[in-house]
Amino acid sequence: MARSLMLILALLALACAALTRPAIGQPVPLPVPEAADPPKTLRLPLGPADISLDPHAAPSGTSLNLIADIYEGLMQWLPGPSPRLAPCLAADWPKVSDDGLTYTFKLREAKFHNSECFKEGQGRAAKASDVVASFKRLAALSGEQRHWFWLVQGLIAGLDKYAEDMREGGGWNGNDDLVVEGLSAPDDSTFVLKLKRPFAPILSVLAHPALSIVAAEAMEHYMFELQRRAVGTGPYRLHALASSRIYVLKRFDRHWGEKPEFERVVYAEPEGPEAVATSQWGECELNASLARRHVRDGKLFGPLAKASVELSITDDIGSWFMSFNMSDGLMGSLDADGRGLRKAVSFSIDRARMAETCFGAIFGRAASEILPPGAEFAELGRHDDWGAYDLKRAKDVLDATKFKGGLNPDTGKPLSLTLFCPTGEFNRRMVEVIRAGLKALGMELDARQTSAAALFEAVDTGQGHLYFSGWFLDHPDPQNVFQLYESRNIGTGEENRNTARYSVPEFDADYAELCRISPDAAHQARRRELVGKLATRLLEDRPVVPLMVRRFARVRSTNLEWPALPDCVFDRVRFVKSRKS
Repeated sequence: MARSLMLILALLALACAALTRPAIGQPVPLPVPEAADPPKTLRLPLGPADISLDPHAAPSGTSLNLIADIYEGLMQWLPGPSPRLAPCLAADWPKVSDDGLTYTFKLREAKFHNSECFKEGQGRAAKASDVVASFKRLAALSGEQRHWFWLVQGLIAGLDKYAEDMREGGGWNGNDDLVVEGLSAPDDSTFVLKLKRPFAPILSVLAHPALSIVAAEAMEHYMFELQRRAVGTGPYRLHALASSRIYVLKRFDRHWGEKPEFERVVYAEPEGPEAVATSQWGECELNASLARRHVRDGKLFGPLAKASVELSITDDIGSWFMSFNMSDGLMGSLDADGRGLRKAVSFSIDRARMAETCFGAIFGRAASEILPPGAEFAELGRHDDWGAYDLKRAKDVLDATKFKGGLNPDTGKPLSLTLFCPTGEFNRRMVEVIRAGLKALGMELDARQTSAAALFEAVDTGQGHLYFSGWFLDHPDPQNVFQLYESRNIGTGEENRNTARYSVPEFDADYAELCRISPDAAHQARRRELVGKLATRLLEDRPVVPLMVRRFARVRSTNLEWPALPDCVFDRVRFVKSRKS
């Protein structure tokens, strides 16, 4: 441990000697050397992925974490037992037109960080024109390999056409005066967003770091150098970076909101969990090798068990699941026989075995919910029946249908179900668990591991009976999951396709209402009621079988209080606090 500490201190000392302020073409004085671990510095691990500070072209979750510290959008998520949406750069909830298409935002008085892109280097007030320019740049970069335009694609009037024109013209080449119908700034403090159809979850999307507001001058001055430069309004500003592997953020004293506790945040590469035990780092993620070294029976052991650290195991914000082809006459009927068959198949799957086989002992678990943990109202989507593994119950349920004994009533032979899934060892392991469960019911499985393109074609054209799929949330609004069962998304070829080919008018009606209701406090009771109805209907009809959830293991300092926020929110650092003794 002493050697690890010395290596960390040497790394940080080297970084201090190499740090440069993010200015172009002009040398600046180096920072004054500080103690190895100032009491107001929070040190966090930097993952191995490529890093970019450009909100519109961020390549990884690590990048989005940094962006969320530096930038802000119109909305944000606040921590709590269930994530709560709130205005951010918007001064309040927007005024929404009666038809649900036009959102009028009033902006709060927020300052951009100081930057050479501004006159005399002084950050100015954020304006509605910055919001318009940020949306347009997001769309104009849609032809790049890394882009986030798909978050709002198909939603904003005129923006898809603008994106198409920019792609044909070579992509983004600076700000322009072209008018986009859905984006307007009547004055400096008013931004108007016009949608193509009612879609209240747009407010959840606006809290994503990719929808951060960038100063128009910064976009023009730095162009694609925004991957290493940053001019936002967030509670931290980019102070220095070294070799794109060490990032130092400093608290922005002119931030409009509550000041975060830590004066500096340093993202770098720690040696391992021992660095957390020495209080040099806030946390460290464990891989399988580190977990074998430091975890026994789900608990830390050895030196870490005596240190001021804890083992934190969190669920991914998404899951793997299996969809039934509800357009198949044999498998998809909504009568007692169809529901019983699907329920029996669900009960026959040993999800715990599947999760351990695919992920390992602590890195996966059986899924027993339709809404992933961390999603708003996630508790309404949990039910023991979703994840139950009970072969006796499965056989009893099946024998109460026309498929008694697992036989096809039309042929008298074992029912054979065709499953389409991607190639690879991971999916093969899932297949073997499904096969074993169906065999116990007297059924057969015809598993066809194929390319992603062939799988999607089978889904979109209704071939076969079963499909493997996975879905991971970009924002914790329950709409993000329920869209996968809206009949409008059958056979679209889009990423959010309805893989179950589920089509129930009552579900569509409740889902449409959920998409019309603003997620503000005044409508929370009705939204909660609708989420409960949608989850209950899916449980009764059983068009999908939740399978398993990936998990992450971290060693965290017990000297810190970590906010309750799902990983897809990213905006957590401003809420981290020292634990009071």
